[in-house]
Amino acid sequence: MTGRKTLTVPERHNQSHISFVEGCKGAAYGVGLGVVASALSFRFSPAFRALSRPMQFNMVASGGVSGYMLASERAAFQYKNKTLGYVDHKTMDHRAYQSYKALPRTSRENTMRFLNDNRWTILGATWTTSMLGAYGYSFSVNKHLSLKQKLFHARIYAQMITLTALMVSAGLSFYVDEHDKKLLKDIPEGKLRAVLELPHVGQQKQSMI
Repeated sequence: MTGRKTLTVPERHNQSHISFVEGCKGAAYGVGLGVVASALSFRFSPAFRALSRPMQFNMVASGGVSGYMLASERAAFQYKNKTLGYVDHKTMDHRAYQSYKALPRTSRENTMRFLNDNRWTILGATWTTSMLGAYGYSFSVNKHLSLKQKLFHARIYAQMITLTALMVSAGLSFYVDEHDKKLLKDIPEGKLRAVLELPHVGQQKQSMI
């Protein structure tokens, strides 16, 4: 913490510059989304096609203005917090989570945690791989089946494999949660607060006073 409550004049100028640059980037994203939304609306909505050109372009303009305002305000807020040394709850939660992941664990436990943290990606990859594998097997073995039948069989096999992986993932998640509870319970409170970057009890009482 720097102890300051306001920015200096050079810092305010730098904040305005950063806010403008990030706002322009946000406006570009907003215009892009507005163009995509306008194109889809023009393609599928007769009511949108019936509007005048200025009203149709208003969606693009609104996207650009909204993107600029949101990105500009966010950049200015983050610059001020970083310069003055303020830390929001999101940053504190991220630091605590990173410290929590750094708690002492064995290689087996780290593997379990990695699989649990990336379980949705693994499930998606499992479904895609099983779908392609089942379709390839059905295509090479059951050549007398139609394309629709092969896709149906492949989808059934992929769903069975994915369901099995989902059950394994649920069991893994339960194991990791229970192990973490035991791990946190066995660590002394003072050490746990130091690892998670939390204030000690005495510091909490002083801050409340």
